[in-house]
Amino acid sequence: MNVEYINPFVESVYDLFRTMIGIEVERGALGLLKDGESAARDVTGLIGMSGRVRGTVAIAFPSKTAIAIVNRLLSLEETEVGDMVKDGVAELVNIVAGNAKA
Repeated sequence: MNVEYINPFVESVYDLFRTMIGIEVERGALGLLKDGESAARDVTGLIGMSGRVRGTVAIAFPSKTAIAIVNRLLSLEETEVGDMVKDGVAELVNIVAGNAKA
């Protein structure tokens, strides 16, 4: 994977969390999943990209983290993963992909 394709997504996540959620995030180890592997997360947002670069963008969280992030972003008080949390995570991946693509 070419780093010139990855860095815009990493920067987009930093910007999203800093500006919209008010949280400074730290980057951990980056890696690619091998065929048949999956990230052990409870809530995942996916969006396809087309154009010069094609692929799928995913953002995934444990349930507790997804709930906390969406609550903070939308000033909610959700306690479980329901439609609002799912929609919130879907919007997060949309923002990340859109900003990275720009």
